[in-house]
Amino acid sequence: MEHKENDLVKKRFVFLILHYNTIEETKKCVQSIFERVKVNYDIVIVDNGSTNNTGEELKECYKDKSQIKIIINEKGYGFSKGNNIGFKYIKENLNPDYIIMINSDIEIILDNFCEIIDKEFQVSKFAVLGPRILLPRNRIDDFKFEMITLKEAKKELTKKKIAYFADKIYLYYLLKFFMVLPRAIKKIFFDLGLMEEKVDDKSKRREMVALQGSCLIFSKEYIEKFDGIDEKTDFYCEEYFLFLKLMDNNLLSVYNPYLIVYHNENATTNKTYSSKKKKRKFTLSNIIKSDKELVNELKMREVNKII
Repeated sequence: MEHKENDLVKKRFVFLILHYNTIEETKKCVQSIFERVKVNYDIVIVDNGSTNNTGEELKECYKDKSQIKIIINEKGYGFSKGNNIGFKYIKENLNPDYIIMINSDIEIILDNFCEIIDKEFQVSKFAVLGPRILLPRNRIDDFKFEMITLKEAKKELTKKKIAYFADKIYLYYLLKFFMVLPRAIKKIFFDLGLMEEKVDDKSKRREMVALQGSCLIFSKEYIEKFDGIDEKTDFYCEEYFLFLKLMDNNLLSVYNPYLIVYHNENATTNKTYSSKKKKRKFTLSNIIKSDKELVNELKMREVNKII
């Protein structure tokens, strides 16, 4: 069925941005929406308990922009709950056709960003859509499409626990050396043509896959059923819990490589923590918490399947 341009004008796109301290990145994100998006849209920025008053600065900066709403959280609620506060507000007040949940360090780089979203929905009726994500230094985000298995989740949890312990006793870099060494040797073999590297093809459209959490587009297929994403974790692994929710409810996820965003990855944690050691402690401790939740979830599902 041919997509009519005037139908797009009737659609309401709402961008949901979770902000914490990094005001310049958030402003770049908003500016990219101003410059690239030509259809009917709103922007909801959730200040997730910033410690440097930048939530109030954003309110002052955009006080004359009627399409921008700033929500100030009195404390930081983590990634999932922080986003859900904005998600619920949008659902209850803005009647969205699409909620585009993006990190504050994401930039929209396509003039037809919203057109691609709507055309994809006309074809697939997706519940959640994910884009190709470009990273600094001309890289593409190498996330895995497949749902992690219980065995893999347990292995990841063990590795992160070892790394956390090594960091506490100042042996992190020694551990990292032994972890990186096998990959370095493999790379030499790849470069010499002695081994064939298996890389997920990010140029291929895929359905029913796990999507990267830095940019997720929710359609009414999802919005009408849920008030956000799973809050079992504060940070990390939210993509896997989302994928499980989609599978449980027979809802479709789609990866569309023609939908592209730029991600200045780790901008928030890099600016929040003054030292690499503090950043590692935050990252590893939260990954361990999330990995534990994921392992428990997968264990429960495996038991129920056996029963």
